Amino acid sequence: QVVLEGEYTVSYGCVNLSIPTTDSYIIADTQISNTKWESVPIIDNPGTATGGNATEDTESDKCKDGHKWENKTVTDPTCVENGTGIRTCSVCGTQEEYVIPAIGHIWNETYTVDKKATATEDGSKSIYCSVCKTLKPDSTVIIEKYGVEVTLPTIEVTEVTSEFGVKSAPESVDQTKIVSKSEAVTTLINKMTETIAPSVEVYTTGVVPTMTADLFTAASENNKNITMGAVNEDNQLIYSWTFDYDSIDPSKVPEGGLDLAITFETEKQAEIESITGQTNAVYISIDGYHGELPGPAKVKTYVGDKYKNGEIVYLYYYNEESKRVELVGNSGLKVNEGYVEYTLTHCSTYFVTQDEPSEYGIEINPSTETTPSATTTPSATTTPSATATPAPAKASPKTGDKFPFIPLACVIAGLSIVGYVISFRKKEII
Repeated sequence: QVVLEGEYTVSYGCVNLSIPTTDSYIIADTQISNTKWESVPIIDNPGTATGGNATEDTESDKCKDGHKWENKTVTDPTCVENGTGIRTCSVCGTQEEYVIPAIGHIWNETYTVDKKATATEDGSKSIYCSVCKTLKPDSTVIIEKYGVEVTLPTIEVTEVTSEFGVKSAPESVDQTKIVSKSEAVTTLINKMTETIAPSVEVYTTGVVPTMTADLFTAASENNKNITMGAVNEDNQLIYSWTFDYDSIDPSKVPEGGLDLAITFETEKQAEIESITGQTNAVYISIDGYHGELPGPAKVKTYVGDKYKNGEIVYLYYYNEESKRVELVGNSGLKVNEGYVEYTLTHCSTYFVTQDEPSEYGIEINPSTETTPSATTTPSATTTPSATATPAPAKASPKTGDKFPFIPLACVIAGLSIVGYVISFRKKEII
């Protein structure tokens, strides 16, 4: 096609048309096409144009005001390398290559454990790119070894269920809540100012760290309940301590802090077994600190490897001075999802068993006894409960007798017979 600019005389056979200089018209296929010339008939024979300037319209001229690009990716960009693409003009077909910039690393917000800490070796954790898994420079943090050899319960339960009558595996703790022992107290204090939640929690592998006076002061000042717990190497909760901010007194924390690490064995086991005759108890030993706590502590302990959900167990305290066992609280504890929960106000050596208090010569006051439940939290005090009588050492193994029912029954039967005879004789006299 030819673009006509200027004034032309266009001849189509016998028709001569004069085209104004202000417009441009196109002659194509023997026809003049313009809205101003709608009345011009289609002429079969080709015409000619004279005068003005006639120029050939090229492909590039079609896009002199800009191309209409359509992009196509050839190679995708990576975190560190550029990608490439080709763009094509949908009008004139022109093509150009272009660069797609590298996207850069997208770092995870949480740490990934590279190596778990053990009792004798440090572990480590790092931050990685969520796209290409590249290690973030200077992000690796050491996870301190336990510092002491810790004997955790042997967990062989594979079924996770809350159904009564079956055993439950311990609950899993989110990796984001697990920190190294050296970071735990600082992390817990920082969380108090970073959240509006009423409670904050932190967990460490193996044992809980020493809880300092600063930690309890921060909890009291920020009105935050605090939970410090310990998990095993599979991030399963073994035990936890929870203190309510409104019932703690930071001034009662000793200068060195509270070492509330729990172990599930004790050097006093032989002494306790000689008293109770029980060889299958779950021991809860707090060896790092013996004494009064700065406030009542709610303790959650895993016992699901020995006891089924719904079973009733009892928590006892071993009094090392009197060499006797004492019942903690005034009722049993119901196992719920593999755990028992109870409240302590001082630390020492405890054990859990299904043996009822009467088997140790301990009487429970019926007026204060409560129905055992998953939320039962009896309190252990520095002195025996008013309703708990210390149990003397057993002279012989348990026989299963809970009360001298047979002698009592004989006495009652004898009195009944005497009464009957007296009544019968009175009737004869009458």
